Amino acid sequence: MAGAIGAAAGASTSNGGAGTAGTSAGPLWTFHGTADTEVPIAADNSGRARFAACPQPRQEALHTTYPGAGHADSWTMTYNLSAGHDI
Repeated sequence: MAGAIGAAAGASTSNGGAGTAGTSAGPLWTFHGTADTEVPIAADNSGRARFAACPQPRQEALHTTYPGAGHADSWTMTYNLSAGHDI
């Protein structure tokens, strides 16, 4: 796998860890809006902290926060490339 992208996705254990699936197979880049009420950014924040605590070797992980963006906004800004990220 070349890498994985998570947009507005929580990485909590409440979904059986599915939010962190694939992180050992390639780099991970997550995107989340601070105004997301469907999947609150807090789940993503705690997931990133758990990922950072994993022993080496682990894959590279990047995170981009969109200030004021809601759930659908995170998807749109990520996949239509309007935020300027080369995914």
